[in-house]
Order: sequence, then C-alpha cells, then structure tokens
Amino acid sequence: MAKPKPKATASPASLFDEGIRALNVGVAEFALSPRTHGATVLQLDWRPPAGGDREMGLLLARLEDDPDDPIGSRVSAANAQGVERILSA
Repeated sequence: MAKPKPKATASPASLFDEGIRALNVGVAEFALSPRTHGATVLQLDWRPPAGGDREMGLLLARLEDDPDDPIGSRVSAANAQGVERILSA
C-alpha cells in the first residue's frame, strides 16, 4: 500500500514570490537566459587557477596550504574573502 504524500506547506509558485536570484560562475553567456526570463543574476568572473595549467595550479595549491608562506597566506585570505562575498550576496 502506498504511503500518503505529505502536504506541502507552500505552493511551488510562492517559493519565488520575491523573484529568482542566481549566481553565475564563469562564462557570462550562461546568465543570458535566466536574465531574459526576469531573474536577477550576479555574475562572478571566475577562471581556473593558473589559466588551466595543471602543474602551475598544483604549485599554487601547495602555496595556499602553507600558513608560513606570505604568498600562500595572502591567497588563502583572498579566497576566504571571495567565499564570504558570495555567501553574503
């Protein structure tokens, strides 16, 4: 015997009473369709670390993990600030 479905507390339409807000990371063209349909889209200009160069990216990751390295600590602080800005937007 099938279990009864729980009753929804809000209609699906009421979930978007304040409109749709989206975060688009990277390719700006991906935000065009949601904007066309009335969504508010925050664009984050993100690119892969080291221009996509895997070896350079691994070196940068090692720097970030080293709290005694002045560059690594700056990278870590900048990343933390970036995440905080995204979460508070």
